[in-house]
Amino acid sequence: MPAAEGKTSFIDTRDIAECAAAALTSDAFNGRAYNLTGPEALSYDEAAAILSRVTGKPIAYAPVDDDTFVGILTGAGVPADYARFLASIFYPVREGWVAKPTGDVKTMTGHEPRSVETYAKDNIAALKG
Repeated sequence: MPAAEGKTSFIDTRDIAECAAAALTSDAFNGRAYNLTGPEALSYDEAAAILSRVTGKPIAYAPVDDDTFVGILTGAGVPADYARFLASIFYPVREGWVAKPTGDVKTMTGHEPRSVETYAKDNIAALKG
């Protein structure tokens, strides 16, 4: 990934689903925008270290530049325009724009967002697969 040392507030898909369900089943969130995040900002290297510790498998992050990332994707058959779009998503990560956790998951669901470690522990079988 071309995230360099940028941090992001990784979010568990279960939290996204619960927020979506809350938005669709309640009028309390109408007319508002929410920035859904996980509970902490982690670099990709830190996230890889958590996954490695939980799974007991060596998992590491090696940053690449945008052109290398696009080359990897297009080499795997991804259309070049889409690969460049995917690379552009990491600019805000590198700039630190997506690092700050919000309280929006708790606002919408009533519970704190799940951490990367919780995700890994809850999905250990699939991750070790």
